[in-house]
Amino acid sequence: MKVYLLLSIPCTFLLGLMAKPIEKEKVERPMTAYDFESFKQMEIEVLQRLLKAKPEKLRVMRKTIERVELMSVEQRKAMSERLRNFRNAPIEEKQRVMLRLKKRSKVLSQYWKKMDPQKKRVEMEHFRTLNEAERGNYFKKAKSKLIPPKE
Repeated sequence: MKVYLLLSIPCTFLLGLMAKPIEKEKVERPMTAYDFESFKQMEIEVLQRLLKAKPEKLRVMRKTIERVELMSVEQRKAMSERLRNFRNAPIEEKQRVMLRLKKRSKVLSQYWKKMDPQKKRVEMEHFRTLNEAERGNYFKKAKSKLIPPKE
């Protein structure tokens, strides 16, 4: 379970990388037989992957989908832009971002580990509802409680 707590934030980020960028104006057209067959094939492949996934991974994916469903149009556009920038960034920048996410995940995991299970659950749910700026503030608070002030 500890590993999945550590991975929940980076996994959410990485699942977003698989999303295609939002198209400016999508023209609605009737679905052709080829489109329908292609869609059915894609659905079968997704279902096969889901059936092979561990329950913990499925929970992380469900939470990610729920977060995306709750996003406003502006939030989706902003997330899409951040993901596009990440995808187009040089490898060194990607490594730096992933290292930063791992460090943040480790700090949050240590912070939540010190809580009783009920409070931990509430705090984690609260964290998932925060926007990017609020998460940054939450992280700073968690980090300050883990690291004693220097005298």
